[in-house]
Amino acid sequence: WGASGDSGDGGKPEEAAPYLRCLAAMAKVGGWLSCVDLGCGDGRITPSLPFESIVGVDVYSPHIGRLRREHPGIQWLTADIDRDRELLPSADVCLLKDVAPHWGSALIRSWIPWAKASGKWRFIIMCHDCFQSVDGADTQLGGYRSLSVDMLPLAGLGLIGVATFAKKGMYIVEGRRDATQQG
Repeated sequence: WGASGDSGDGGKPEEAAPYLRCLAAMAKVGGWLSCVDLGCGDGRITPSLPFESIVGVDVYSPHIGRLRREHPGIQWLTADIDRDRELLPSADVCLLKDVAPHWGSALIRSWIPWAKASGKWRFIIMCHDCFQSVDGADTQLGGYRSLSVDMLPLAGLGLIGVATFAKKGMYIVEGRRDATQQG
């Protein structure tokens, strides 16, 4: 967490604007109505997401408690994205903004294939710093390193580049949304 208890610069309006514009265009073209914002952090971006139905999920309960009071029109859940995988809600789209760079490589290599096969989401969209300099660079949970879609741990997971802006890359991968699930 940043010194002020926020999620860092990625949640600032000027840094989030290109991400939000790209999501809005993709949602319109794709007919996406619902999303799950995994690792929503301090929630600065979540209320601006271009979806009719939004669920914000983060492991840090003090933020989730505050967000429930400040934005009652959004569902907020306290959950660990990895350990509570099966409890994560379904939606058209799963968003992971600035999350994967804080995960170790083994978690990324297991979580993304699980997410694709889970039937919870039609698409998984990731956005994060993308100028990785060492193939196979790793970090511990909560650490940090940039991630390129062309290098391990993301290479070979089927992510398709959507946009690059500032130092961020935005990627999409198709899930296997189960039509019988509500979202």
